[in-house]
Amino acid sequence: MAMLQAQASSMLLQGAAALAVLEAQGCLLTRSLLATSSSSSTSGSLHSGIQRSSAAAVRAYHGSSHTDMPHGTTVLCIHKDGQVVLMADGQITAGSKVVKPNARKLRRLATEPVPSLGGFAGSTADGLTLFERLEQRLQEHPGQLRRAAVELAKVWRQDRILRHLEATMIVVDATTCLEVSGRGELLEPADGVHAIGSGSRFAIAAARALMTVPGLQPLDIAQRAMRIAAEKCVYTNSNFIWECIGQDGQLQSGGSSGSGSSQGGTGTQQQQQQ
Repeated sequence: MAMLQAQASSMLLQGAAALAVLEAQGCLLTRSLLATSSSSSTSGSLHSGIQRSSAAAVRAYHGSSHTDMPHGTTVLCIHKDGQVVLMADGQITAGSKVVKPNARKLRRLATEPVPSLGGFAGSTADGLTLFERLEQRLQEHPGQLRRAAVELAKVWRQDRILRHLEATMIVVDATTCLEVSGRGELLEPADGVHAIGSGSRFAIAAARALMTVPGLQPLDIAQRAMRIAAEKCVYTNSNFIWECIGQDGQLQSGGSSGSGSSQGGTGTQQQQQQ
């Protein structure tokens, strides 16, 4: 019994030291460790309290929900001079492993009466499921992307199954850019630049700086910003796929890869107009 008490005291001291370190870093750590250890007489109960407190510390450090964590990819939208460019990288990762380098994360949601595009970050299956749901809303409200996105956000938040989907969407048409999340949030940028995914902060910062450079077309801005994001974010590669809504409302698509130079700034481009 004396040995168990000594072990319990040692573990209590270690737990208290860890608690002090986490609190100093600004983590909102519960004090269940102290409450558990004071009422425990065995090392097993104390160990259980330490595990629960450690889990609480991790949740407090990373956010209250897994949806607070950025999804591993980058999707960037640029509105400029009556044109819209939506660009995404092609990397799919599972943990620390690259599963696929050339995935397509963009989709044409509608071509008539108003062309609209979408991109997703997160689980591929979840993203495709949400695309299908949004397309259904667009069929109910043709040409009204904003209304369709609002309806999807409401259902996404309230539906018991949909709200567990691990994906975030960005949807655009000639005049609108919206981010839709499973928490019922519908965000619209004020300056024509927006991005989602783990590399979004780098892409947005670079794109906003490039928007002030004279003579740069939206596609040029998107490619240069995405290249910077790919250099900084390990979950983003340089295999870019893009969709564009031109000033005349026509849709264009293409892709680029590598770090060479060509029209728009990266690698070899392929372009098609429909």
